[in-house]
Amino acid sequence: MRKKRDYTALDGTPAKKTPEQSPYCYDRFAIYRNGWEKGDSVMGSKKLIRSPHYRVFARRVFHNEGQYFSDRDPVLIQILVSMVLEKPVILTGIEEFCQGYGGYPQWLFYYREPTLEAAIRMKAGFYEILLERDKTYDEDIRMQEELERQLYPDNI
Repeated sequence: MRKKRDYTALDGTPAKKTPEQSPYCYDRFAIYRNGWEKGDSVMGSKKLIRSPHYRVFARRVFHNEGQYFSDRDPVLIQILVSMVLEKPVILTGIEEFCQGYGGYPQWLFYYREPTLEAAIRMKAGFYEILLERDKTYDEDIRMQEELERQLYPDNI
């Protein structure tokens, strides 16, 4: 049996309308919690997507330019927000909501700046994560090319 989802915002406010009740217009609810506090800074997904280098950064972090964040790893979202803001940040929470005029979900990314020591460690960790993802991505591309060579030998 599936566990019932908790539709409360980071501040504890319960959602009056949920995605099950109203899939194209629902209240905000938390999908990630990591020490959120009321004074944390926030960036909306629209602002993130409209940033000048979003497409480049998203390809680097996620290996695609997708704009749906519910199924993304919060660590990778934290890296993306840090890249867009051009400074290391700690992601403290993510909320999802949907306004009726568009019908497409949107997200709020809450963050705060780390201490200097933590920022240095985080930056090194970000590079390690991205390098590892690049290796697996390169391996996936090589495997796909090999499979295409085997399936379509006349196209080479």
